Amino acid sequence: MQHISRQGVHDNVMGVYDVLQDEEYLLMFMPYCSSGDLFSFVQQAGRFPEPMARYWFKQILE
Repeated sequence: MQHISRQGVHDNVMGVYDVLQDEEYLLMFMPYCSSGDLFSFVQQAGRFPEPMARYWFKQILE
């Protein structure tokens, strides 16, 4: 994971400040996103209209 976080920056991917691991957990320290995440947005909005679904799909693929 640390190798991936050093690969560079992309507009559609949250940065990772640090990664720690112990016997039980992998901890990723990332910036706080006050708008929430895409999963929560989908849960709240329900089914997307096709233009909005296309927009998000394109963002994910880039």
